[in-house]
Amino acid sequence: MGTSPGGTEYRLQDATFTILGGDEPIEIPGSGNMTSVSVDLPPGEYLVRLEDGWRLQHREEGESWSNIEAVLLSSNPQAVVVSGGDIVEVAFRFGVGDSYVEMGLGRVNIVIEVEDESSPGGDDSCDPLLQNCAPGEGCFLDILSGDSICATPVPNMGAETPGTQGDLCSFLNSCEVGYNCSLPESPGEMVDVCAFFCDAGGGGGPGCNDGPGPAFTCVAIDGFYGDTEYLDDNLGFCVDCTVWAGNPECE
Repeated sequence: MGTSPGGTEYRLQDATFTILGGDEPIEIPGSGNMTSVSVDLPPGEYLVRLEDGWRLQHREEGESWSNIEAVLLSSNPQAVVVSGGDIVEVAFRFGVGDSYVEMGLGRVNIVIEVEDESSPGGDDSCDPLLQNCAPGEGCFLDILSGDSICATPVPNMGAETPGTQGDLCSFLNSCEVGYNCSLPESPGEMVDVCAFFCDAGGGGGPGCNDGPGPAFTCVAIDGFYGDTEYLDDNLGFCVDCTVWAGNPECE
């Protein structure tokens, strides 16, 4: 449960988080008015999954709880790497109208952070070309929603470091700063790989030479996926056009 700066409260109902990666799955109830739930885990790599069936509710001060339409914007499940003595956080982001709600996990400690129209600054989105996040964080883009978010890069499951061009990835932030988990490995494949963000409009932003090198071509993400309507035409990523020769952006 969490409260926005404007006084609106949010909570999850019928929610269960499952932690995978240990000897047995661990289920954590995420419903009701709880402010946090902690689970200590041995060092290792884990997946945290929000199970189907959840509902998001909200209420203004003095009013009753009511369901609100929300969409899960984050990758699900999400990867988390736990080191000895550390508290590691992973956030589940829910779209609420033009705003969002975040459910954070740390150590694993479930908390709710809410940001809506009343929040100072209103929007913490970042620019994938400028990479204008805090030191150590990357600006990652959800291709399906067009939302961008600052997050700390984490290794993909089984990897020692976050990925770069062509490395397999399961989550947006499984890639290094400047890269994004948004490119299929090849036409017809359902497995994604990391791809470097580049300026497809020639506006002086980063090019493929700044990332994977001259063997790659900077193409507009919007055109590559067939006019998504909500992405800037200048926002691109680097692809190998010998692999993607049939895509209009490579012709």
